[in-house]
Amino acid sequence: MCILITMAFSFLIVTPVSTVAMGLILFTNENYVGAGAATLGLVSAAAVLAIGTYRANSKGASVAILLGAIKLMMPNCARKPQLLLTILTTAAITGLSGYFLKILGTHESAGFGIIGLIGPTKSYAMNGGNFTSCTFSIFL
Repeated sequence: MCILITMAFSFLIVTPVSTVAMGLILFTNENYVGAGAATLGLVSAAAVLAIGTYRANSKGASVAILLGAIKLMMPNCARKPQLLLTILTTAAITGLSGYFLKILGTHESAGFGIIGLIGPTKSYAMNGGNFTSCTFSIFL
């Protein structure tokens, strides 16, 4: 289930749908693993798009995409739908690793991902300060 949630949120981030609203609606119960998977989906999509645009844009543009301007990549994904294949493949791998590492989140952090470092900060706090699993999940 983590793989499906991760892939769904990584797809939703490059559409006009608000992932924050979806996270608040879907994870109102105590589904901490699902909220963590949603965060990982957004982080993996941001990483793929930031790394993919590194050669075409400046370093500042890649950092901006990584930390909050990922919705600006919607026209690129619409023009080149093959980008979705890499985004969804990376999200599936990240979702699997998030399940085994028990990455957790709350409904407040589910739709943000790496934007403003809200998702990784909440995951770090919910994992009891387990720095190894949180760092590994961010860099995976």
